[in-house]
Amino acid sequence: MRKVMSTKNKYKAINISILVIIVSLLVFSYIYKESKVQSILEDDLNLNNVQFGLINKHYEVISKNINKFIINDKKIIDIFKQVKDADKSTQNKLRKKLYAQLKHKYDSLKEQGFRQIHFHLPNNTSFLRMHKPKKFGDDLTDVRYSIKRTNLTLEPISGFEEGRIVNGFRFVFPMFDERKEHIGSVEVSISSAGYINMFQNYFSSDINFLIKKSVVDKKVFADELSKHYVESTESSDYYREIISNYSNQNIDEKFIADVKKGMKNGNAFAVYAGANKIVSFLPIKNIQDKKTIAYFSICIDSMHIKHILAVYFIVNIIIFFVFGMLLYFNFKEYKYRKNIDSMSGDVQKYSTELELRFNEQTKTNKELKRQEVYLQKSQEIAHIGVWEFDMIRDTLYWSDEVYKIFAVDKSTFKPDYSKLLQRVHPEDIDKLDTEYVNSIEEKREYYLEHRIVKPDGSISYVEERGNHTFDDNGKLLSTLGIILDITAKKELELSLIELNKDLDSRVKDEVAKNKLKEQQLFAQSRLAQMGEMISMIAHQWRQPLSAISSTAVNLKTKLLLDSFKLDTPESRLECNTYFEKRLGNIENFVQTLTTTIDDFRNFYKPNKKYITTTFKDIVEKALDIIKASLLNHNIEIIYEYNSDKELDLYGNEMMQVILNILKNAQDNFIEKNIENAKIIITIEDSSISISDNGGGIPEAIIDNIFDPYFSTKDEKNGTGLGLYMSKTIVQEHHKGTLHVENTDDGVCFKIEL
Repeated sequence: MRKVMSTKNKYKAINISILVIIVSLLVFSYIYKESKVQSILEDDLNLNNVQFGLINKHYEVISKNINKFIINDKKIIDIFKQVKDADKSTQNKLRKKLYAQLKHKYDSLKEQGFRQIHFHLPNNTSFLRMHKPKKFGDDLTDVRYSIKRTNLTLEPISGFEEGRIVNGFRFVFPMFDERKEHIGSVEVSISSAGYINMFQNYFSSDINFLIKKSVVDKKVFADELSKHYVESTESSDYYREIISNYSNQNIDEKFIADVKKGMKNGNAFAVYAGANKIVSFLPIKNIQDKKTIAYFSICIDSMHIKHILAVYFIVNIIIFFVFGMLLYFNFKEYKYRKNIDSMSGDVQKYSTELELRFNEQTKTNKELKRQEVYLQKSQEIAHIGVWEFDMIRDTLYWSDEVYKIFAVDKSTFKPDYSKLLQRVHPEDIDKLDTEYVNSIEEKREYYLEHRIVKPDGSISYVEERGNHTFDDNGKLLSTLGIILDITAKKELELSLIELNKDLDSRVKDEVAKNKLKEQQLFAQSRLAQMGEMISMIAHQWRQPLSAISSTAVNLKTKLLLDSFKLDTPESRLECNTYFEKRLGNIENFVQTLTTTIDDFRNFYKPNKKYITTTFKDIVEKALDIIKASLLNHNIEIIYEYNSDKELDLYGNEMMQVILNILKNAQDNFIEKNIENAKIIITIEDSSISISDNGGGIPEAIIDNIFDPYFSTKDEKNGTGLGLYMSKTIVQEHHKGTLHVENTDDGVCFKIEL
């Protein structure tokens, strides 16, 4: 009895151990499946992001061409320039003329996904909507930031924006007459449907456009909302734009929760929607504050996820199958041992037991056969083949699915290692052979991705995994493995690589263009500053030249009046002393002029080398050039030197930045006629602040003063490049920051390195 209890406890412990191992395998299988699904989601999201960027660039180029067509059409300009000064009756006639002039062109653009062409007056009033010609006259200042900014800055702008009727990807351009006078602006808008159609040219997918309710409710005319939007099923905070080819998806609560979580931070994300579907959400930023207000949702059927789930299903089936078999045989062994231990020696009873075991074994064999058929069907579904290489018998076994992957006939093709190598791509044979040998020597899993050549000459990609069995002496007995066709995955990876190469090439081209443009702007800025420098030199020279002239006149007068008596040694000595002193003064004044010229020449030397210096030295050299001009306009300079820290700088470039800021302050004092004008220069370890009491910069334009060609001065007094190049020098050349803020009575510029 004690022996029976011992056997029972032993097999109970074995069953628990088997259960723990199986549960661990199931958990590992689940984690592996989830990681693979997440990787596929990220790959799909990256591909969609790249495609969206290319589509956006495509429409940007077309929009610029449309703008060129409009501004180069003399009839359009002649019509539109009359509008702002015309009465309402005349404006209505001009609107009809403009509509008729553009009708044919607009109809052809609609077929390419362009939603509207919209003309606006300089005061941001809508003049003509080509898609809604009867809607006009409404003030767009508070609802259309892009129009307001373009008419204010006279610079083009582009991006996504909701309108009074529909949303769109806007490209807004200023318009001028032949005298370069501002007459309004024109907007070219592409619908979200245009982007969707471009997407569907590349992918077979369901694409949806979602936009925040708060944005639509605030801007869209009430009678237009129901024509273009319905409630979104993905999120209660969003509308869905009505698109004819949109097919509604089955949406469950988990999907909605995942979408809500992804939308919190406003970035791109992808969600697994079940049934092999991936939904990618691409954020659309507001043109004004760059916040996410809309999304493209792109739903595709993923064969990769289908394969992963099939493999996961097969692996779990195999695990449960092995678990069942182990439990079964363990139970049978337990029963057998129990029966052996309890045998009484009765021959009849023993014979009956043998017969019972035989019958049960027969049933087991039938069950194993059924499980084998089931496993084979599972392999066909997942496109996974099983192979085994028996080293003892030197035989290679393939399951039916392996023959299908290699596209060979099972009835005529007898696999062995040499025939296998004949089907491997010639460039991958050494790699396969090396990996197999190394995995045996290192007693680890065999794993390899390689190419195979099918009988028709086509090439496929496969993934192989295998485990080796060794005897007690470490000799290889056999290898059991699987093979998976991954051709579709590899082709997608290769297409992504080519797409990335093309994108890298475009980025490099754009960088080169921007660098050339920066060099041209830098040269233009230096030329503009040279004129200002000449004016500064004139101020520097005025006092020395005046002193030289006065001294020369004084000497000449003395000589003409014969003021010197030379008849005695004392009088001659007095005359010499007088002349030496006056000529010494003239020499000092000439040296001052020479120093000014040297400062000017050194400033414009093409020296692009770092020098070790201090902010104090740079400021003093800049003041040597401009100080006379500042003092001539009664501008007080206050220094606060709190540090002599040495820095590695491009000396002339940093001097140019400081001169730009000082010259702008001087021009502002002169323009506003400021009394008691002051400039305060404060130097810390790695920063310098330059502030004044000139009244500051209007808040409406302070964020734009570093833009190229932006100037508050008239054209003859400013190029709009000084502060732009100053910021470029500090941030790009010195990796520092240049920022500006208004103070109580003026403005402060701060450079930090």
